[in-house]
Amino acid sequence: MAYSLVLVLLVATSAVFFLVASKTAKWLRAFLYLRQRLPCSERARSLLSPTGDLANMNTPDRHRVVTALAEQFGPVFYLRALWLQARYTAVAIADPYLISEVLSNEALDKQSSHGYWIIDKMMSDHGEVNLVSSQTDAYWRSIRKVVATSFSTQQLKKNYHKVAAAGEDLVQVLKDNGADKAIDMHHGLLCVTVDVISRFGFNQNFGAVTSFGGGSGQHEFLDSILVATVEAQEFLKKPLRKFLGFLPHVRHSYATFEHFKTFMRNLVNQVKAAGEPAADDMTIAAQLMRCKDPATNKPLSDGQLLPMASMFFWAGYDTTGNTMTWTIFQISQHPKVEAKIVEELRHHAFLATPDKPVPETPKFEDLTRLTYLQSVIKEAQRLYPAVGQGTGRSSDVDVWLDNGKLKIPAGTTVWVMTHALQNTSHIWEDHDQFIPERWEEAGIENARPREDGQKGADNGSAKRWMPFLEGRRNCVGQPLARTSMASTLCRLYGNFSFRLADEMGGPEGVRDSESLALAIINPSNGMFMHAIPRV
Repeated sequence: MAYSLVLVLLVATSAVFFLVASKTAKWLRAFLYLRQRLPCSERARSLLSPTGDLANMNTPDRHRVVTALAEQFGPVFYLRALWLQARYTAVAIADPYLISEVLSNEALDKQSSHGYWIIDKMMSDHGEVNLVSSQTDAYWRSIRKVVATSFSTQQLKKNYHKVAAAGEDLVQVLKDNGADKAIDMHHGLLCVTVDVISRFGFNQNFGAVTSFGGGSGQHEFLDSILVATVEAQEFLKKPLRKFLGFLPHVRHSYATFEHFKTFMRNLVNQVKAAGEPAADDMTIAAQLMRCKDPATNKPLSDGQLLPMASMFFWAGYDTTGNTMTWTIFQISQHPKVEAKIVEELRHHAFLATPDKPVPETPKFEDLTRLTYLQSVIKEAQRLYPAVGQGTGRSSDVDVWLDNGKLKIPAGTTVWVMTHALQNTSHIWEDHDQFIPERWEEAGIENARPREDGQKGADNGSAKRWMPFLEGRRNCVGQPLARTSMASTLCRLYGNFSFRLADEMGGPEGVRDSESLALAIINPSNGMFMHAIPRV
């Protein structure tokens, strides 16, 4: 018996040793290869610096830190930092042609080690994946195909009144609040987005905007998802935290995840209790009920429904709400831009005036006619891409890009840097200026021709503006996001002008408050504004 036990221990120890040795060899191979071929910092280049770029990267505004590195080294460089979630080497890319190639290369896919594991932990009971965290496999494709129907133009037009209602609710809250009292528009716009998703996608009214105005809404849901997101970010900042579940503050983090999931379980139970959806019901909830797991050909289990439903709220409320927040901030700093918005709204009778204090209500088809407002939103999305941290891909085998010029060693993360793509002088003229008029140029979102004359694997279709990403993993809900932003901002600016509150510390204070929370650019101090009525 003792001999057998010793033998088992020796085999187990040997297996662990060879596993660690294999991973170390893979890391070292990539490190030695990439540091010789790509520009990088001295800390990343040196083995004597065990944390590499971590000291510079572990800051709230690391999206700007990385963009500064891209400005210094160019649109492709080597990055080494422990916070890259167990993939200790990364090729950071802000070149639009290479990004297009990366996002279309089937050998490069998402991995749990990119940080998606904590999203699964936050949204599921046993690590079940969602549309954001899943690899691009048969399961992901089947779910994506079914739920995409919910965001068709036909469905947006049919259910536009649900989108519009949330914006109207916020207008009423701002009227009741008055101009003298500063109000946190960041929180208010997050509430709008939560209500849009709950109404449009699940035939529920969470009443977040009503709660924001001091009524009796379901504000606790928004609080739960905000707190859970902050706690999840702590795991990415401190990779060893996942092994310290016995500590009180780590247990607290897991408790916040459970609080959020409690709301989502109740929602899933309500959806299931409603029974089989009507044939013409194409809401997100209905489509999730129609989804089948291709591995079993059975409807999704409760364990699968929970993260899928949770993902639509988490991925939707933060991205859309923050984009509208940054848009309002930029408009407040550019009076001439606001004046042009006002004239456009006046032209379409969507502006409150002394003669007509209650403006016309824009219909779904009116939103595309607001071309200048759409340009303003696009420019805000350029400066503040919602997923400012970008996205990661990797492969278990070596992958060659750029017609064989760039090798990505097996196990190496390819980091698509969306903020750097849209905010560096290599890619954009006047890259640090807010110029909505640039979007009057047709095709402005397309990449400049390559200097070497080659078109790359994408055959010339590369984009230098991709707030919703591109390729097969682009944002499935982007039609709803675009509709919600245009509808809400049209109503807000038709009724109010917004002035940045003194307590924000001016544009410098807002800049200093930029913070990434699970890859999303947030104003960590909120965005307090005075909503000044037009009439």
